[in-house]
Amino acid sequence: MRRIILILLVVILSGAGIFYFSYGGRENSGNFHFFAQVWNWGDTNYEIQKGDGNEDPDAGAQPTQFSHEQGRYINTTYGFSFALSSEYTARIASLGEDGEVLTFDAGGVKSFQIYVMPHDEPAINEERIRIDLPNLVMKHVRVGTLADTEVLVFNSYDASVGDAYEVWFVRGRYLFQIMTYADTAEALNEILSTWKFE
Repeated sequence: MRRIILILLVVILSGAGIFYFSYGGRENSGNFHFFAQVWNWGDTNYEIQKGDGNEDPDAGAQPTQFSHEQGRYINTTYGFSFALSSEYTARIASLGEDGEVLTFDAGGVKSFQIYVMPHDEPAINEERIRIDLPNLVMKHVRVGTLADTEVLVFNSYDASVGDAYEVWFVRGRYLFQIMTYADTAEALNEILSTWKFE
């Protein structure tokens, strides 16, 4: 009996280790996986666009247009750009009518994502987020600016990801939710300091 329990324990721990390093290891995971963990979207089918913004015939129609050339990411669909080194790979995950996730993968914890979704209110505030996402742990909530647009900045916590750093704002008819790991907030802020609305 003791041997059976030991074998089961080894099998379970081995499976958990394989899963962690294949799918959940922080240093090994791209931010597309980071998005899936944070929002718990499980097996949703995503349409991904990678590279220079040209359509991938195998992925179907891709409505969002962007380029990542000469150290700058330019998104013509949502009208913004920012400095971004070539170490990042830009991708788009379409969520249909729920919006899109723009991911910027540098091969680990420096990666970040921007979730863009339709929004019918002129601004976002802490109270609204707490109503819509009552289980979201928000800490150090403050108001800031990003290229003359008011933003809500805060730290959050998710059991599957850990501490995260988030910047939310409304521009036009879209809500932008920018997220990275909390310990790379400074690197993200350097990128965001170069943000321009086109």
